[in-house]
Amino acid sequence: MSVFSNPFIQNTLQSYIKEVRGLENIPPAGPFIIAVNHNNHLDSFIICSIIQKHANRTVKFLARKDITIWRVIGQWGADRLSAILIDPTKRSESMDIALDALNQGHIIGNYPEAQLNDTDELVAPRSGTARLALWTGLPVIPAGISEGPGAHLGFKLFKDILFSFKNSTKVVFGKALQFERYKEEIIPKELLDQTSDAIMHAIAPLCGKTYTRKADL
Repeated sequence: MSVFSNPFIQNTLQSYIKEVRGLENIPPAGPFIIAVNHNNHLDSFIICSIIQKHANRTVKFLARKDITIWRVIGQWGADRLSAILIDPTKRSESMDIALDALNQGHIIGNYPEAQLNDTDELVAPRSGTARLALWTGLPVIPAGISEGPGAHLGFKLFKDILFSFKNSTKVVFGKALQFERYKEEIIPKELLDQTSDAIMHAIAPLCGKTYTRKADL
């Protein structure tokens, strides 16, 4: 059972949410990918809470295993928080883990920016989300998170959890993006950039940020 189905955790996370729009864009069944911007440390928990409440399904977010929280709670904590720990130095292995989860029918959540970013502009994405979309041909649901606290750590994060998060966060899910499945293992860089740009351009208006195409950087 997902920790996000626990009534106390579900109610706590729901109390942080100011508004949710676009739930009609969430597929009712089957595997898909959620691509979302990353404003603060609770983003994945909030997305998981929303999908758990709306569809009674678990989202498995890809998480870097070298980040402090995962070093502390390890695989035990990751299993309970529905996170898939990946090694950023082993890209091929990480993609295989994500592909296996999708092939098993799971929902994968991912941050194309691959970093926390509470500025007004989305940063250039990594290629992981685009690779998953092209290798599988599965729907990509763009999502935007806005209006919550920034990317704080330590005491500031603890203070945000107690006071600032309450009724603060807006989440919008966009219409599904569908990309033709690419059957070769090596995807041309131009196609990866085009796919990444399409995903980021879909996320930008949902979170109220701007995005500069990779080709223009």
